[in-house]
Parts: sequence; C-alpha cells; structure tokens
Amino acid sequence: MGELIGRYLVEVTPTMKGAAEDTIRLKAIMRKPIAQWSMTNLSAARIAAYRDERLRKVGSGTVIRELAYLSAIINHARREWGVNIPDTSFFNNEGGATREKNWRSPRTFKNEVSNEAGIVPRHLFILGVFKN
Repeated sequence: MGELIGRYLVEVTPTMKGAAEDTIRLKAIMRKPIAQWSMTNLSAARIAAYRDERLRKVGSGTVIRELAYLSAIINHARREWGVNIPDTSFFNNEGGATREKNWRSPRTFKNEVSNEAGIVPRHLFILGVFKN
C-alpha cells in the first residue's frame, strides 16, 4: 500500500489543486501501519478495523478523509496503472464513519429573537405573531 501511496504522491498529487495539503496528509498516512499492508490482503474487515482504531484517536471527518484518499489511490491504480486489486466496494461509507452532528446553532442578531420556532425577526414578536 505504501508503494501505491508513494507513486500517487509523485505522479498524481502535484497536478491537483490542493497538492500541498494532500501531500502532508498522504505522508502522514504513509507513517501509519496501513502503509505496510499488502494489497492482496486488503479486505472489508481490515479496513473496518483500521477505521475503528482511527475513530478512537481522531474525529470522524479525518477518518472519512483518510478513507477517501485510500479509495482514490486504489481506484487510480486500478484504472491508470493496471494494478490488479481486489474489489474495493468496502470503501463506500455504508455504516462506517459518519460525520458527527455537532453543528453550531445559528447566531441571533439584535433584531431577531430565538424561540422554539427558531430565529424569528423581532418585529413579529412585537406584533404578537409569535410568543417567546
């Protein structure tokens, strides 16, 4: 796996818009044990174990990004380099790492009031349309 990541870093990443950031992230993945894996032993169970281990250490967004990189690298290797790799459908994010719903609540401005209905313009409270 590390050889594929290295080749991708040299041949593909420099042509991409976010090459600098991608290079940093891919080099970080190369330092992980997954880079030592053989492509013939790649399986859904192994990817799931990697995902679960990473979720204990980093956020779900990071894990999703890492798996997306690995999926892109493997798909590129299959299409462009003719590398024979087993089915990679396990990279589809079904039941895997999902983004946490930790969005911020919307900001209330001084001409708005927040209640159960959400953020409502203050003049509607004054007119009695909504109750606080």
